[in-house]
Amino acid sequence: MPGTRYSIAILESLAKDFRGREFSLLFSIAPRITVGRSPEAFITIPDPYISRLHAAFIHEEGKLFVEDLQSANGTYILDREGGRFTRIEPGDRREVKPGDVLKIGVTTIVQVKAYEEEGEEEAGEG
Repeated sequence: MPGTRYSIAILESLAKDFRGREFSLLFSIAPRITVGRSPEAFITIPDPYISRLHAAFIHEEGKLFVEDLQSANGTYILDREGGRFTRIEPGDRREVKPGDVLKIGVTTIVQVKAYEEEGEEEAGEG
């Protein structure tokens, strides 16, 4: 969507300094925003249960997707009705919407956020 900026907010993590932080998904810089514990990932989270390149966020045709990048401990989306996390199969991609809660690995829980903006996106951490 033009004018929409997406981010992920870390709700819980073994990386205690990262709790409460929010990271912009800057699709104007890269078409795929990777998350992992490696410095090669666009968003690096130092959690030992997160793979080096664990998951990617992709923005296509006005929709936001998350893809598991063959991670060891999985990427999960919270089923709001059932109240439990459902695994996204390795290599699969799932559409996500603002407010969705994801578990990346075993201990890191993030929430997808969206902000309507006019003008250009800002660079860096949000």
